Amino acid sequence: MEVLVQKDCLGGERKIEVRLPRAVELPDLDRVEGCEQRTVLHSLPRPFFRLDVPGSFSLSGIIGEPRVRFTVRLAVRERAVELALAACERMMEPDP
Repeated sequence: MEVLVQKDCLGGERKIEVRLPRAVELPDLDRVEGCEQRTVLHSLPRPFFRLDVPGSFSLSGIIGEPRVRFTVRLAVRERAVELALAACERMMEPDP
C-alpha cells in the first residue's frame, strides 16, 4: 500500500489517498470496521462507493480500481495515515 496524497482541508479534515495492492471488490467493503452507512452506486459506468465510519473517516472510491480516498475527521486527524492504512489492510485481507 502506498499513500499517494495527504492534504488538509479548510474545515480541519485531512484527505488521504491510498493505492492498494489490488482493485477494490464489494466483499472488501464488508471488512471496514465501524461502518454505519454504505452507499454503492451500481448504476454508474464505474460503480462508486462511499462508507461512513462516524467519528473517524469516510471512505470513497470506485469498485474495480486500486485507489481509495479517506476523509479523516478533525478529532482524529493526527492519526489520519495510521487509520487509513489500518482500514486498507483490513479491506485487503483474504476471505477465510
